[in-house]
Amino acid sequence: MIHAEGRPAELPAVRSISYSINWRYTVVEYSTGGIEVFDAWEATGGATDYGMSVYKSGDGGGAPLSALAVSSLGCVAATGGAPGAWYVELTGFVGAAPSLKLPTSDELTALAFSYHGDLLAGGGPGYVILWDARSGAEQCHLKVR
Repeated sequence: MIHAEGRPAELPAVRSISYSINWRYTVVEYSTGGIEVFDAWEATGGATDYGMSVYKSGDGGGAPLSALAVSSLGCVAATGGAPGAWYVELTGFVGAAPSLKLPTSDELTALAFSYHGDLLAGGGPGYVILWDARSGAEQCHLKVR
């Protein structure tokens, strides 16, 4: 049970939780497939233990994400898809950052932002990809044995 005492009963069940490197942001994936990002530095008046909601995606149709990550700069990355159509969705929730969809050749099972939030790394079976988190440009693609 994760933070159950601070969650209103009407919120859906939580599937996974990820934190930014500075612990400011918490990204929650719900059992419905939608995600929500909370800012721990903003008071909520006791609505949740996570902080104030600053971003909420639509219902993902219940399909689980492969990986989630949130940066200290206010950006969330989530992986999903199906064989042959895997992708990373990179969304800025602070300011007017655009949403980017980055295609990948294979499933990504892990995501992480750099300390400063300017780089995003993703890994899957046998490879690692590094992107510029602001533009979505692929910086490096490594095959791993």
